Amino acid sequence: MPLRYEVAGSGELVVLVMGTASSGRVWKLHQLPALVAAGYRVATFDSRGVTADAGAAGATTRAATPDAAADAVVTDAVTMEDMVGDAAALIEHLGGGPARVVGTSLGARVAQELVLWSRSPTT
Repeated sequence: MPLRYEVAGSGELVVLVMGTASSGRVWKLHQLPALVAAGYRVATFDSRGVTADAGAAGATTRAATPDAAADAVVTDAVTMEDMVGDAAALIEHLGGGPARVVGTSLGARVAQELVLWSRSPTT
């Protein structure tokens, strides 16, 4: 499953997981600049079902899988396991853990489940 994601900064990896139906770009106003200024490499992403045009037009995005269709549409139900797996796959794609994982709303649940589910180090 392709995920649209963006990475900013350098240093230890922080992955920000947004809540239900919200674009990862929501983190850009306050949290992303503060974390980059503090010396972190920060990854934000759009969860399954959040379309490419949700949010600011013209944003630079990349697919987490090299052969992924850039504008794939999700029509099946998305499970918690899917969302946790997507976050774990993104961490691996970005070089693996350890990673700090922060979430809001449903994203917080994904972060909690990732810690329980994953064998990769998270904090």
